[in-house]
Amino acid sequence: KMADPSFRAEKAMMRRSIEDSFHVLGKVNEGTFGVVYKAVKAEDKEKYERFKHNAAELSKMTFLAIKKPKNSREGEGFNKDAVREIALLKELSRHQNIVTLRDVVLCPEGSAATKGLYL
Repeated sequence: KMADPSFRAEKAMMRRSIEDSFHVLGKVNEGTFGVVYKAVKAEDKEKYERFKHNAAELSKMTFLAIKKPKNSREGEGFNKDAVREIALLKELSRHQNIVTLRDVVLCPEGSAATKGLYL
């Protein structure tokens, strides 16, 4: 059965470039399951650039951690560990010692380095 065209349009709108949503400041660390980046919301990019050398102003900004899970092997779909992590983060989102999952971004296009799933 073919997907409803309105559903496809809505799904396409939900897929967006990571650069449209966030201003990535740099890599924090890399591990077995993925890479974590430090970022601010895209709308805060100018504010960050203006105050990046002003510790008092930076302390008022909200910084985000963006995780890009390592891809599963070609043709296997999403990384099963990433899907499991999303489910657990949603379930445990109110725990004081667990980071809050704010968004899941799917970037289906771009280079091999930029396309994929981001938490």
